[in-house]
Amino acid sequence: MHKSAGSRRVSALLAASVLIIQVLGLLAQPGQDKKSFEGELTYVDYHDGTGDWALLDKAVRKFEPLGKGKKPPKKDKNNKDLQPGPGEALWPPLARPVHDHSDAQSAHCDCQWSASLAEGCTVDPTTGQCSFIDSADVTVLKPAYIPPATNVRQSLLVVIVDAPACGAAAASGATVSNLQSLYFGPNLDGKGGWAVRLENCSYGEVVWEPPTSGLTQFVTVTPSCSWPTATCDAYAMSNAANAAARAKLGDLVFYDFTHFHLVMAVPSACSWAGLATLGGGVGGGGQVWLNTNTWTQTFGTFQVPLQESIHNFVLYHGFASGIEYQDKTTFMGTGQACPSVTEKRWLGWASPITGADSLDEFALTPSAASGPFNLPASWTTGLGNHVRVKPTWASWYNNTNYGMNLYFEFRQAMLGDASMDVTYANKVVVHEILSYMDNDQVTYRSSDPRSNYITNVAPNTRTVLSSPSLGVPYSLVLYVGAQFGSQSEFVPMYICRFITADTECDTLANVLANAPKSSPPPPRPLTPPSPPSPPPPGASPPLPPTKPPSPSPPSPRPPSPRPPSPSPPKPPAPKPPSPRPPNPSPPPKNQKSPSAKPGERAPPLPPVRTRPRRRSPPPSRHPRTRSSDAADVPAPASSARR
Repeated sequence: MHKSAGSRRVSALLAASVLIIQVLGLLAQPGQDKKSFEGELTYVDYHDGTGDWALLDKAVRKFEPLGKGKKPPKKDKNNKDLQPGPGEALWPPLARPVHDHSDAQSAHCDCQWSASLAEGCTVDPTTGQCSFIDSADVTVLKPAYIPPATNVRQSLLVVIVDAPACGAAAASGATVSNLQSLYFGPNLDGKGGWAVRLENCSYGEVVWEPPTSGLTQFVTVTPSCSWPTATCDAYAMSNAANAAARAKLGDLVFYDFTHFHLVMAVPSACSWAGLATLGGGVGGGGQVWLNTNTWTQTFGTFQVPLQESIHNFVLYHGFASGIEYQDKTTFMGTGQACPSVTEKRWLGWASPITGADSLDEFALTPSAASGPFNLPASWTTGLGNHVRVKPTWASWYNNTNYGMNLYFEFRQAMLGDASMDVTYANKVVVHEILSYMDNDQVTYRSSDPRSNYITNVAPNTRTVLSSPSLGVPYSLVLYVGAQFGSQSEFVPMYICRFITADTECDTLANVLANAPKSSPPPPRPLTPPSPPSPPPPGASPPLPPTKPPSPSPPSPRPPSPRPPSPSPPKPPAPKPPSPRPPNPSPPPKNQKSPSAKPGERAPPLPPVRTRPRRRSPPPSRHPRTRSSDAADVPAPASSARR
């Protein structure tokens, strides 16, 4: 169902790229022609019991609809499943309602998911649409592979639609010059605007090539009115816009672009502010739609454009208190800040502090404070910037609805986080994420792990942790010490597990008193593990199963914790602090190859520094400086002219 033009606007996402298929022969029915092609199978779910399927032909940037109400088969001709099932599936059910940019509730929206396949279908001579698809039409060649979002340089084609005859006149702010400034800053060099936010948030791993490079272009087109104006057909809109851009630029120029953004006054039946393919981020082909009818929501800040762009890397929305979109610590929710550490880790941008990746029941001795773990502010580095706790002592840890891992990071309002809510600045921010997915990202990378904000903890604070969304205690006490460093960009944290009551854990004063007098610089962090290799040709490794149903707390509640064990004797007084370790040797000069592992482009963490190092090459493209607030403020625009 769709809301009217005056209703609240919702962003929707399009999931793409899960399988590749082979064209097959099929006898046409009388009066019908044979049509065979290859592409990515996409689906639009209208949340009223109906939906539309299409194949995206990436070679010509065109969506081919399968026909209104037509569905692909459950299996291909080799009896391989095309529907999710227990244990494995050729594509996951990626349809999800997506973020609401105007209020605190989610709503019906265009939600889309996909798999990649090729199909041979019969074409109705009147409608020109595929009239039926059966198993004989489809063959799966290989499953999807989602690589880390690292070492990505995107050449954007931003297509601005100005088609008054179609009810899609360009908004007054939708000019090439204004949009270039919004995207790349006043000098169009990527050192301002949304581009510098993206580059800073990703530690230089994802870069939009600026117009000054000649690799990104903005173009205004007036396509023919080939899309329906009474309904919302994102496929038809992008087909028309991309075809017009291709005709204007020529094939040689058009096919050099890797990612496509459509800026358009979409029909009033569209209830979204932004739309994006869930996929196509690393290998190219990702599509983003930005609605000028919701100008303030869509173009007023970087939040909507960057969220839609990161959807291309198969990242979902941020939750808070179990509610989708409501995480204000990340632009993947409703925040004016970089992705949270749970999201950065899934993208391949963040790694844990050495020795702080799997703090479970064996690593955390009851009643003893473990630490200090010196957290650097997340804006400074992606390497060694967080702590992960696995509460395996909880009886529900292995429950796919309730089991969570906990992530701890330190946030400051700097660089990509310069606009973040002051509520979270200079705090240790805590998130939880579904443990069974987080512990097996290779299998579940295309699924939604439900990154959920829990709380924020100020320095010099002792906090007992629990899950507000699940309504269960974690039997953990978090201690945060005083900030240190030239910009107060470090903070020590300790964690203590208890059996029955938090009084089993020491006071804040005692824990901090037993800390080293001068906190040592953080240890050199672990390099993130190498990403899994793509499956070899012909291989069909299992893909994730259907995501389990979302929990409905507080009923049913998670299983009760195990009966408490007898309280252990109070531990003896802690030993004197260990002597300060010697300073690490200076890191070697950066000689990373283009195929460096995820996170290797982020600099090693120094004891203290005033600015993060630039990523190279080339140095001039990585300012790593605070972006101007003015660069993010668009020129005022009226509603689309009719």
